[in-house]
Amino acid sequence: MATRPWIWALATIGLIASGQSAYRIYVNEYLYLGAGGEGMSQGNAFVSRASGTESIYWSGGAGLHKYDGPAQVIGMYSSYFGGIVQYLYLGFSRKLHNVQGGAIGFSLLRTGVDNIPNTLYLVQPDGSLDFNAVTPFSAADYAFLISYGQPFKGMNAGATVKILHRKAGTFATAWGFGIDIGIQGRYKKWKWGIVGKDITSTFTVWKFSFTDEEKFILRSTGNVVPERSWELATPRFIAGVSRKWQVKSWLSVEPELDVVLTTDGKRNVLIRTDVVSVEPLVGVSVGFADVAWVRLGAHTIQKISGWAGKEFWSATPTLGAGLKLGTINIDYALLNIGSVNAALPSHVISIRYTFIYPESTESEPRQ
Repeated sequence: MATRPWIWALATIGLIASGQSAYRIYVNEYLYLGAGGEGMSQGNAFVSRASGTESIYWSGGAGLHKYDGPAQVIGMYSSYFGGIVQYLYLGFSRKLHNVQGGAIGFSLLRTGVDNIPNTLYLVQPDGSLDFNAVTPFSAADYAFLISYGQPFKGMNAGATVKILHRKAGTFATAWGFGIDIGIQGRYKKWKWGIVGKDITSTFTVWKFSFTDEEKFILRSTGNVVPERSWELATPRFIAGVSRKWQVKSWLSVEPELDVVLTTDGKRNVLIRTDVVSVEPLVGVSVGFADVAWVRLGAHTIQKISGWAGKEFWSATPTLGAGLKLGTINIDYALLNIGSVNAALPSHVISIRYTFIYPESTESEPRQ
């Protein structure tokens, strides 16, 4: 792919500029990339099985307490578009012993492009080019998540508060706020989960800080100088079901099917209407003695136009593996493999560490 950072930057600034005194939907998509190699390697079909610190992202905090130990930490790194876009995820959770079964957690997500050349001053008033006037800047999106979860009437319930911050160099900053809620449960041998993301709708308000000289350059080159803008992320609901089959004492298979329902208009997904759109996510994990795993999945099932003008259905496949070394879990995911959308493969690596109880303290098994 011939994508370059300056192309990505122009697209970002263009989207900001086009929203002068306006409100936009189809926003905050960086919040739906995934978090952790385990879930992302399974096509993001993970809402019913998410446990521990990862449930802050996947299930709104439901299952936050489900791990053996008093606390847990996770870190993840991923890159997109051949390393141009960097995606970082950090999370920590701690069980609260003064609350029966409860746990609290914190997560930080950052998606961004660094060292983007600012070419506003490249062309001098006399028409000459001054490459020394080209300075780098970053365009980054942040999300800080605060979550609480605990057992509730035989199920697991949780809620997550999201504080969003977005920044495009010195030109624009934005702040937003939203809430996710989730619940998980069991029916016989089946696990199920439901999460409502941006359940109250998430508002993001942009503030622009162009200098007078920058405004003059933008207007003289035919650009619109934005003054104010706000975005609305409407509610998104995800429901999932999974089951683990123990094929042999050392071999298990655990597939999951999730259904994503969006409420921000017609999207190019399997089922689309003017009111809601429905997209399936599928994934499966094959375990070997609960020490190693191989995982497969698929998402973004949509219609694409071919060279001859004919439409056909496509999906974005995922692949990954996991390894448990005592209290450390290492997970890897390979995204966009064999994708027809020409996106380069993306690599995800995450490491999760679970603290252990002192020998004098009885451990609390996962539910």
